[in-house]
Amino acid sequence: AGAAPPPPRRPPLPFLRPVHWGAPGVRPFARVPLGVLTAQSRRQHAGPEPQGGSLAIAALCLAGDLAEQRRLVVLDARSAVHSFRWPPPASRGPVVSTMRRQCSTQLPGADSRKSRYSALLPGGDGGRGAAVLSGGHWDGTLCVSSEAGRTLHAAVQHSRTITCLAVSGALLITGAEDTTAVLWFLAPPSVPKHTTVPQPLRALRGHVREISAVAVSAHLDLAASGAVDGRVLLHTCHNGALVRSITHPEGATIGHLHIASLPHRLLVGAAATSEGRLRVYSLGGACLHTFALAGGIRSVLLTPEHMCVVVGGVSGEVCIWRLDDGALTCRLEPAGAAISSISARDGELIVGTQEGEVVGYALDPEMLWGRAVRDATAWATKPSPVQALKFGQRRQELVSDRSRLLREAPLAGW
Repeated sequence: AGAAPPPPRRPPLPFLRPVHWGAPGVRPFARVPLGVLTAQSRRQHAGPEPQGGSLAIAALCLAGDLAEQRRLVVLDARSAVHSFRWPPPASRGPVVSTMRRQCSTQLPGADSRKSRYSALLPGGDGGRGAAVLSGGHWDGTLCVSSEAGRTLHAAVQHSRTITCLAVSGALLITGAEDTTAVLWFLAPPSVPKHTTVPQPLRALRGHVREISAVAVSAHLDLAASGAVDGRVLLHTCHNGALVRSITHPEGATIGHLHIASLPHRLLVGAAATSEGRLRVYSLGGACLHTFALAGGIRSVLLTPEHMCVVVGGVSGEVCIWRLDDGALTCRLEPAGAAISSISARDGELIVGTQEGEVVGYALDPEMLWGRAVRDATAWATKPSPVQALKFGQRRQELVSDRSRLLREAPLAGW
């Protein structure tokens, strides 16, 4: 008797997207002209007109989850914090709440520099709001403030102005003009004020020029810092040991620096927007891919699963590349102005422009990965630590097998 036929294969589970999403594609599903709405609100309430600065958006953050009413918190170049419901109502414009923090110690600077030393941390105010991390102060202070503009905590570990910062999990890294980078631990919010308090861990040294970009990975226990002389240093977080030193091929000022934890990649880009190239290095220092964007690069962001990189250009273009093979996944519809900040969460890509406009895109895993939706499940559901560990082990096995085949292959003749 023959073997019994195998049972029928279960159909794949559908990808569930929020109701407000339209058809998956490259077109945005929401546009919020933040500059126009805030100007109308000031005229209605007879509020004072802010002096100086532009409408460029420095940071974006989603507060809340899909189960409750979500809010989008926006920080602009004038240190004003705006918040409104996300997604915005389709029938009318959202109601925007604006608060501005009056700080006399923060130095004036370019909009691109302000986006490097500003960040928004979700989870403040009992999980309903966001905390504002800011540098750029003449006395080297790292400030934590609320959405209402009140300073909650101030820490001084640098002797000169903080020029850049980056957050990964419970780790924070700051770089300053004193050629040092400081690693911080973000303690859980305290019960009385629900304030995130950064606690310094150690200083990372080795640069001889001003630090212009930093990056940290809590999963890989690595921290990277780039200086104006084009040198990038890679340190371990637990003891601060120097792992690798990489120099930009043209010696340009480092402006974009990111560490991808899953494919183990280091992304390096110049601060000058005219270059328009982003280089992908292995942790060993080998240059693997080079991504070019016509018109120049303004903002760079890794997707939540760290398998793709989103690049926003000066001309308003938004492109997504895969880090494993360097292939261009998709090119989204231009936002109409320079992309000053990018945020990704819950399968949504939200970008802020130089003109103060917020644009939302719906990202579909099939659009990013073709039909291999299993490789992009992080967009739909967050995998458990056990599943992530198994996937990482399997990837390491594939990489080691490929390296072994390359080593055993005969050398080609000259």
